[in-house]
Amino acid sequence: MFSHTSKFLSRFYALFLTTLMLFSTLLITNPLISLAAGSEPSLKIGSCQIAPGETAVVAITGQNIPSPGLAGYQISIQYDAQKIEVIGLEKSATDSFSMQLPNFDLPGIVRLAAIQTTGVEGEITLVRLRIKAKDFAVGSTDLKLTTRELVLADLKPLQVQVTNGQVDISTNPGQHPQPLSPLTISIVSLPIAVINQPYSVTLNAHNGNPPYVWSASNLPEGLQINPQTGKISGTPTPNAVSSVVQISMSDSQSPVQTVLAQMALQVAGPNSSTPTSGNGFPGKTVPPLGIKFETSRVSGNTATQTAVQIADKTGWTGSAILASSASYGMMDALTAGPLATFLKAPILLTEAGKALNADTKAELTKLAVKKVYVTSGTSVISQAVLKELRDMNITVESLGGVDRFATSVNIAQKMIDLGAPVTKVAVAYGWQNQDALSIAALASAQTQPILLTEKDVIPDSVKTFLTKNTSIKTTDVIGGTSVISDSVMAQFPSATRHAGNTAYDTNSKVIQDFDTFIKYDHVYLANGETAIDALAGAPLAAQSKAAIVLMDGTIPAAVTFVKGKLTTASVITALGGTAVVPNTVLTGVASK
Repeated sequence: MFSHTSKFLSRFYALFLTTLMLFSTLLITNPLISLAAGSEPSLKIGSCQIAPGETAVVAITGQNIPSPGLAGYQISIQYDAQKIEVIGLEKSATDSFSMQLPNFDLPGIVRLAAIQTTGVEGEITLVRLRIKAKDFAVGSTDLKLTTRELVLADLKPLQVQVTNGQVDISTNPGQHPQPLSPLTISIVSLPIAVINQPYSVTLNAHNGNPPYVWSASNLPEGLQINPQTGKISGTPTPNAVSSVVQISMSDSQSPVQTVLAQMALQVAGPNSSTPTSGNGFPGKTVPPLGIKFETSRVSGNTATQTAVQIADKTGWTGSAILASSASYGMMDALTAGPLATFLKAPILLTEAGKALNADTKAELTKLAVKKVYVTSGTSVISQAVLKELRDMNITVESLGGVDRFATSVNIAQKMIDLGAPVTKVAVAYGWQNQDALSIAALASAQTQPILLTEKDVIPDSVKTFLTKNTSIKTTDVIGGTSVISDSVMAQFPSATRHAGNTAYDTNSKVIQDFDTFIKYDHVYLANGETAIDALAGAPLAAQSKAAIVLMDGTIPAAVTFVKGKLTTASVITALGGTAVVPNTVLTGVASK
C-alpha cells in the first residue's frame, strides 16, 4: 500500500479526535531504542507573558529523535479558552518535519500531526502557535501538551518526554515571570496486578524542584502510593478490580507545579490472567440489588485478547479480518465491520512489528482460518507477518489503499465483488473514530458499506467508487457539518444526516434514528476514545441487530433513550475491561 514517498505518508498519522486526557507526558510502551544518557527524545511547548488583547507566538520543539526515515506524532495542545485563543499555526521552515495542520473545530484544544522525514539529533522547531489573550483575561493558563503514537521507521514504539508551557496574562507586560523549571512524569505502562500477589512499580519525576509529593486515587483495593517516592505497592485483595488510576505529582518550586496523569491498571485473578470485573470474576453477572438488567463483559488483558474473546462469541470460522491494533493502523479497519459480517469473519488484531500476535495466531488456528483479509499495507502490518500467515497455509488478501479513504473504498468494493447486495452506503469523517463506529454495527447488519470522506471534499477514490456502482441509491451521513459539510453531503445519493452536537450525541442520534431496526435484546457498551474494542465488536453486535453505545468513561447521553427500550430479558455487555468501560458505567446503564 505504501511507498516511502511523501505521496503516501498521510495515512499513518491521523488527527485523532480522541485525545482529551489531561496528562502531560505519555509513554508509548515497551521502548525498544537505547539512547545515550541525556539524549532522551522530548517535545516541549514554550511559555510567554502577554497583556490582555495582545498576541504572542510560542513554539513546539522536538529534540533527539534518533531515527532516519519515518516517525509519527499525534499532538494535542489544551488551554483555557476563556483566557486565550489560538488564532493561527505556522509551520517550521525546516524540511526535517512535515506537519499536518488541523482546523480549529473545538475551543480549548488544538490537534495536529507531524511526520518526520529525517532524524533529528538536536532541537528542532515543529510548529509555532500564534495565541491571543482575551480582552479582559487575567491570571495564567497552562499549555498542556499530549502526544500519542511516536513510532520509528520500522514501527518500533519510542518513549517521549513532554514539557508543558504556560501563558501569563498581565496588565504590566514589562514584568516577566521567573522562568519555570519544567516538571514532567515519565508514565510507565503499569504491569498487571494479580490478586493476593505482591505488587510494586515506581513512577519517575523529571525536572522541577525536588522533593516531590505524589498522590493517587482509584487504585485497586490493597494498593497504595508512597507520597515521597511515587512507588505504587501492596497486595491486591480479592475485591480488587481493574481501574484507571489518577496520578498527581507536585514539586517544591514556587509557584508549585503540578502534573496530572491517568494510567490503566489491570487486575487479574489469582489463578488467571483474565482481568477481574466489578464482582471479582469475568463474564456474565447476576444483577445485584438495585440493578434491573443483566450485564456481561467480554474482555482480555489487551485489546488483542479482547478481540479474540469477541471472535469466540461470534462462532464464525474459516476466514478472518486482520487489523492493526496501533491507532495509526486501526483507522484502516474502521470500515471493516460490514465486510466482516458479510463474510462471517471475525476481526482480529496484531501489533506493529515483525511477528503475528501470539493470541491472534492461536485463534486463527483454533478457528481453522484459511483466508485472511488484511486492512492495512505492509508499512503497518509487515511483510514478515504476512509471511507468517502464509506459512500457516492461510491465503492473504490485502485491502489496504494509498490512504484510509481508498482503504474504505477497497473494503466496500470487495463486498460488492463477493456478491453483497449493496444499495446504500454510510459515510463518516475520515479523521474521527466515533462516527464510523456509531454506525458500524448497524451498517454491518444491513450489508451497508462505510465510506470515509474529508470535511469539504470527497476523495477521488470515493468519487470513483460511487460512479462505478450505480446500484447505490441512498446514503446515511454520520456527523454534523463540523465534520462533513453540506456541500459534500449533497454529492452523495439521497443523503440523510444523523448528527448531534458532539460525537457522543451523534452516537445517541444514530441509535434513535435507527430505532425501528435495532433489537434491544442485547446492548453493547464500548469506549469511544480507545475505539478498538468497538471496532472488533461491531460484527458481534450486528449478529443480533444490536447498537453499540459509545462512552468516554462516564455514562453517555444515549443511555437515557436506550434504557426506555430495554426489557427484563435485555443483556448489557461491556466490550473491554474495566479500565476502558468502568463498572460504574456498566451498572449505571443497568440500574433502575
